Amino acid sequence: MATERRDVPLGLFFLLTVLMYLKAHDESGTRRRWLLARGRMYILALLLQSELMVLPGRIVLSLPLRRLAAAAEVAPAARAVWVEKIPFVVLGVAGAAVGYYAQNTNSFITPLERYPMTARPAMVFYSLWFYLEKTIVPRGLSPLYELPVRVACSTGNSSSLPSAVTAITATVVLLRRRWPAGLAAWVYYAIALGPVIGIVHSGTS
Repeated sequence: MATERRDVPLGLFFLLTVLMYLKAHDESGTRRRWLLARGRMYILALLLQSELMVLPGRIVLSLPLRRLAAAAEVAPAARAVWVEKIPFVVLGVAGAAVGYYAQNTNSFITPLERYPMTARPAMVFYSLWFYLEKTIVPRGLSPLYELPVRVACSTGNSSSLPSAVTAITATVVLLRRRWPAGLAAWVYYAIALGPVIGIVHSGTS
């Protein structure tokens, strides 16, 4: 079904949104036209999957275009760089609200009785490590990865995950001056996983 193939058009509209963002700040382009175009592309992406609600944060992090540095001494210019992100934030919040409503209406949201708040930090550490591990060492692949019945930072293989994630975070923070791309990539990765990281959980995986 088309709904189960949404990742491909989602990726397309995500890249088109980023392209329109870049075009809007290209001196050779017509700014207003590209601003409207990027909004349309973002709406189409959100209609496919509400997880793209985090796009504003990813744009701020990965596409600074050195505009803030150039506008640092001119307050209105620096403020304009942030103000232009407001439509993205509004659309992202709206997409998040609609997505949560749809999941909750269909009883897909995992109740706290199953995974209480004390388990959610473990789910965050698990998610941050899981996707990184599967990317670097793609073994034991499966079409579905179910969470264990009980999730806690002190049980089983999960006990070492907080230390591993904390070590990676501390490393990229300490190396931020010599290797700023490392910290940017790690934060970008965490932002991208935000909707599925486990703070608000749905489904069985």
